[in-house]
Amino acid sequence: RQRPPPMTQQEDEEDEEEADDKTMDDKTMDDFDVILVDPPRRGLDRWTRDAIRHFPHVLYVSCNPTALLDDLRDLRASHDVAAAAFLDAFPQTPHLECLVHLVRRITS
Repeated sequence: RQRPPPMTQQEDEEDEEEADDKTMDDKTMDDFDVILVDPPRRGLDRWTRDAIRHFPHVLYVSCNPTALLDDLRDLRASHDVAAAAFLDAFPQTPHLECLVHLVRRITS
């Protein structure tokens, strides 16, 4: 792949001006398409589950497959599992990391 050409100083300044137009305080959940959640072993709390339903894509990292299953049962009303992977990040231990990509269902 070829790298894009570097920005000119004017392009860089214009890009900064656009970024300055909206501060993080002004952003809402509607400004983002993806959320990454990495909950504690007990899984997501109710508030977080409700909040992530608004995102088209959810990347869920779990260290507890049982809690993940509980959360997926709840989230299946709004999202489908697009992909999943399991990672043995801690060899010689019984722990397994679960990575799931959820995609919000299109409502008609």
